[in-house]
Amino acid sequence: MVAKRQAEPDVWVIDETGADELLSLGSPAVAWLLTLQRVTSVEERLGVLLDWLSFQAGVTALRFIDQDGRVRMDTGPETGTCLWWRIAGSEAPGLFRIGDDGVVDVKKLSLILGAAAALLRTALAYERAVRSARRDPLTGLQNREAMEEALLAELDLVARHDAPLTLLVVDIDHFKHINDCFGHRAGDAVLREIAQRLQARSRTGDLVFRYAGDEFVVALRQTDEPGAEHAARRLRHLVERAVIQHEDHIIRVRVSVGAACARAGDTLGTLFERADQAMYRDKADPLRIPLAAGPTRAGEPAHGLQGQ
Repeated sequence: MVAKRQAEPDVWVIDETGADELLSLGSPAVAWLLTLQRVTSVEERLGVLLDWLSFQAGVTALRFIDQDGRVRMDTGPETGTCLWWRIAGSEAPGLFRIGDDGVVDVKKLSLILGAAAALLRTALAYERAVRSARRDPLTGLQNREAMEEALLAELDLVARHDAPLTLLVVDIDHFKHINDCFGHRAGDAVLREIAQRLQARSRTGDLVFRYAGDEFVVALRQTDEPGAEHAARRLRHLVERAVIQHEDHIIRVRVSVGAACARAGDTLGTLFERADQAMYRDKADPLRIPLAAGPTRAGEPAHGLQGQ
């Protein structure tokens, strides 16, 4: 059931097992497997797995790295005995690093990990499908659905902790003209380049989305009105420096940027509407980057900020 793989001398390989083989551990093992089936997320299933491994096999620590190389669980004390395990086959859910107190029951460990493999694989596949559904396939940015979910969480932080938040709406000027003159493949190249620039130059924690068509949204955490003005100027300069080559054509783009800072009582709709309207005003006057935030607290005057 357990074999050491020569190509990976520090990794032990376990055959995938099922409920029938778990019967050798008694009916509580089957009940545990049913519990594992009832929870759905990767983290929940790893938690149930660790509880049972600790109880049945003497495991004291568990680290799990999924197929994408992400650490999904790392818990328990460091021990003198830590071995890597994986499930046999090309569809292995990831690598397990098991720590124990020196008396681990290898047979039980093998049966439990082998039985959990299919359920972990299913949870990981579902998670990847959800992530994929929230990504724009052309640019790789998060899409509108993901934006709405993320910004609702950000607005909750604004309401509870008065955390500064700025929303930028970025629209490519005359994008239809680019498609008409150079073709839709050129338009796709422009969208990918702008998305890459927005993503690459964003701070850790900022959120970048493709909202629709030629429009992007950037959420800037911990950014107030003066910071929003600077960010809008920097973003426009960053994008308009791009020289995009498609086949024999050199394409330069201009963008309009609108900014709005979140304030008490904002909904996603009101915050986006202010930033969107600011973007349209900017489109009408490219020398101006308006900040349509209005007062952030009662009694403060509303104002716009002029670009240079």
